[in-house]
Amino acid sequence: MDGLFCILVAMNMYSLGMTRYSMKPEIQPGAVYSIKEAADLLGMSPATVSLKVKRGELRAARLGHRTVRIAGSDILDWLHRAEARRQE
Repeated sequence: MDGLFCILVAMNMYSLGMTRYSMKPEIQPGAVYSIKEAADLLGMSPATVSLKVKRGELRAARLGHRTVRIAGSDILDWLHRAEARRQE
């Protein structure tokens, strides 16, 4: 049973874009993420991600009253801008 469990966990990690060396999934440019998913990817709270969207720091699409989606490419762009600001 333990061997099967390890195989299932490894398959799930692979399907999420995780590597053996990194437990964090990779941000896929073509993917679309919810606020919670983006927060998990960025290591932030959903409230912080929502605040960044509200301030216009992180681009997002509002699909309804409560539904917000963030493109992976927009997350990557935000990360690159943040890195550039850090290096200044």
